[in-house]
Formats: sequence, structure tokens, C-alpha cells
Amino acid sequence: MFCQNCGVQSASEANAFCTNCGSPVKAPAAAAGPQGGVTPPGVPAQRNKLLWMGAPCVLGLGALAMFGSHLASSPVSVVRDGVLDSPNSATVGRAFEATFRNTKWTSFEGDKKETVVEFTGNTTVDALLKAHFYPDEGALDDLRPGCLKSLGIESEMDAVNKHLEELNREFNFSGDSRPQLEEVDRQRHEAGQARDVLNEKVDGCIRKLPAPVKFQFVLSADRKRFQIEYFEVAYVIGVRLNPFLDFIYR
Repeated sequence: MFCQNCGVQSASEANAFCTNCGSPVKAPAAAAGPQGGVTPPGVPAQRNKLLWMGAPCVLGLGALAMFGSHLASSPVSVVRDGVLDSPNSATVGRAFEATFRNTKWTSFEGDKKETVVEFTGNTTVDALLKAHFYPDEGALDDLRPGCLKSLGIESEMDAVNKHLEELNREFNFSGDSRPQLEEVDRQRHEAGQARDVLNEKVDGCIRKLPAPVKFQFVLSADRKRFQIEYFEVAYVIGVRLNPFLDFIYR
């Protein structure tokens, strides 16, 4: 060991005094390793890494456990700064905020006095359908009137539908006249094509609409762990948690 007074190395660690200047020699205290909770000098602190555990969750049921290693300054930062144990090492906040728009993080106290962090944001109907999530046809149909109005084709669609209904009635009650049947059928075909063009415009409008997403994370009492307690996605049905996380971390 070295003398703390003159810097000369002692000949033996057993010597209580320096052989050069006579000053007392004290053995340096050993630095605590990671198991002691102290990071050794020169070793970077470990990033908060979370473990992905448990079976896939069904929408709104069960939970996916996440485990952290540090105490953050706020409930929101515990979740936002967490890293899933997956091939993609992006933080939860970075992944979610890169996937969704109009994002918002809030925290509140739940019914059981637990701390809840809620994330809300928007994707698009088009993004969900391209990811092959099963569409909620009823919910999507509810969007059609708004798109017809915003596109300014309400009256045009009404006129086409009315004309097609009249042609269908005429076709069904036109008798046995073949030329008459062929002419009515030709008009029906043209009217159907006109309606298809309008429907394509409406479908394109619907695909561009925002699809709201909500996640709720519940923190442990020490704020070192959290779990996904609930999530919901608009305009699609039967979404399971793990496939949707794959969509977020793609």
C-alpha cells in the first residue's frame, strides 16, 4: 500500500507506520460493489430495465407485469422512462410517443388508493387496418355520415341510392321484355359504379380519421414497479395486448 503522507509504497501491509516518513499507514476502505447498492467508480449506472412477464392479456383483462430498478421523481416518469425487456430498447415514452399523436400523460389515485398513470393518444384507422387488426364494422359505419358531410357528397350519394332503388324495382317488375331488362340492367350497373366511386371516397376519409388509444398503468407502492392494468383501442375489436405492443414497438 502507499503512504498517504509521502506517497512511498510501504514494504509490507502489516507495517502500521511508513518506513520512509514514519506517518501512520491506513488501509483504504473497500468500495461497495453493485450488490451493496453502490456503483463502483468508472462504472456507469444501470439503466432502468423492465422485465416483460406473464401471458398475453386480453383487452381490459389481467395485467402485464413490469419491474424497474430506480425511484423516479414522478409516477409518469416511472412509466415513461421504463424500458421493456424486448429487442427494441426504446423507453415506453419514446415508443408510445413515436407511434401515436396528440399524446398525453396523467396520473391519479385509483379507487383502491393505487397510483395510476394514464396514457392517451391517437393513431389512425388506416394504420390499424394495415396492421391487420379486426375492424369494428359498426363503429366504422357510424363514421360514414360525418365523412359524407365533410366531403360534400351527401346529396349526391342520396340521389344515386334513390336512383338505384328505382332501377331495382323496375328490373323486378319489367315483365318478360328482354330488351327492356337489358337496358334497366345496364343502368343499374352504371348507378352501382357511381355509388362505388362515392363509397371509395368515404372509405378514404374514414381511414384518415384518428383512432383514440388509452393505456392505464398501475404503480407499486414503492414506485419501482408498474403493470398495464387496462387498455383500449377504438374502431377495432378483439385486440390482444402483446400484438398491440408489437404494433407500438415495430
